[in-house]
Amino acid sequence: MRIDEKLVGETPYKSEFEAFGTRRVTLYKEGFRPWSHAVKLKAPWYAWFPFDLFSEVLIPVGWTYEKRLHVKLEPESGPVTQPDLEKVLQEAEALRKAGPEGPRRKPPPEPPQ
Repeated sequence: MRIDEKLVGETPYKSEFEAFGTRRVTLYKEGFRPWSHAVKLKAPWYAWFPFDLFSEVLIPVGWTYEKRLHVKLEPESGPVTQPDLEKVLQEAEALRKAGPEGPRRKPPPEPPQ
């Protein structure tokens, strides 16, 4: 599992609070497609101003913030077949030959007259 491109461990994952905002969460599992999405960590009411003055300074109760994600990973579609591999290799060769300016688009075919 990765959070913001940092390898953090396995699921279920628990961590000390860092900050609210948007985090990129990426999950990996052998035999499944990787899952990666931006997840918003929205501040709870007790972290909003002016409530945070009471919840953190005057009445420090020990609030905990928990965010749960339930993700169903999709199985991989299987091994790459030879025809698929040939097409990928041809496209890679075209990109390699194109140079730094990239591949040029082919002009559209002329309409029959």
